[in-house]
Amino acid sequence: METTKDSSIRDQDDGEASALSKVDADLKTQSEALDSPLASHVCENDRRYQGFRPGAYWGPNDQEAADNLNLYHRIFSLSYRGRLCLAPIPKAPERVLDLGTGTGIWALDFAAEHPSATVVGTDISPVNIDPVPANVTFKQDDFCEDWGSSHENYDFIHARCLYGSIPNYPALYEKVLKGLKPGGWFEQAEISVIAISDDGSLKGTHMDKWGSLALEIGEKTGKSFAIAEELIPQIQKAGFVDVRSHTFNWPVGEWPEEERLKELGRQNRIGWEKGLDSWANLLFPKVLGDLRNPKIHAYQHMTVCYGRKPLEPAP
Repeated sequence: METTKDSSIRDQDDGEASALSKVDADLKTQSEALDSPLASHVCENDRRYQGFRPGAYWGPNDQEAADNLNLYHRIFSLSYRGRLCLAPIPKAPERVLDLGTGTGIWALDFAAEHPSATVVGTDISPVNIDPVPANVTFKQDDFCEDWGSSHENYDFIHARCLYGSIPNYPALYEKVLKGLKPGGWFEQAEISVIAISDDGSLKGTHMDKWGSLALEIGEKTGKSFAIAEELIPQIQKAGFVDVRSHTFNWPVGEWPEEERLKELGRQNRIGWEKGLDSWANLLFPKVLGDLRNPKIHAYQHMTVCYGRKPLEPAP
């Protein structure tokens, strides 16, 4: 198993610049993806949540949440240098599945880059985009439940930011393996909820306490927020082969001197600020002060891991 760590973000190449331009153009359109007049919803604390499987997912699905998901789509694009995935998928995949598609922006971008592919995006919240490209389908479904006849259908299955929403990762990975064609790839990217610093500037701050609180919540609910740290061994244990991983350092705030990292940190800080309102209203004001303190040099790990389904069944 190969693991790499990227502590810096290289300059954009032409492909990245093109991809980011496309992301920017899509942001407004895709931010409306979860605004369904037909879907049932639950409203709590002035936020809207999905009503398809009440309590199955911790985050809201209102306009503010959609905007934040699209912001992180851009941050992932920056980290990947314009690419939509890191797995060595075939140049012309035929069937692709996006688990937890959110606003659907990744599925739409992937379908645009791979016109040969039929892309299915599934989420517990409805995705309502009009018009939808001919090679994209969105389904409201709980992918932790039975997948029915979706066996050996997909060349590539993609997932990211599932933290805190999966009760049983081994069971999910078993479904993923069954859903892949022999030799097909699975890729999952997860952001660590634990902020860290190399110079001790984070120690004792409210942001420092946030990570352990999130992990404790995951333990109590039975839906781990530690999947970023557990991702590699879980995917290996599930039976994937040729497993690779890459870990990126995402600054929180504009403290880095290098302009690329400063921009990534600025966007990540905004993501934290917008997300905290849905994560924990009680702690929001205190952590918000830490996010804007330039003396705190915090960052978090984002790990992406991918593996291939064996060509032959395990003996």
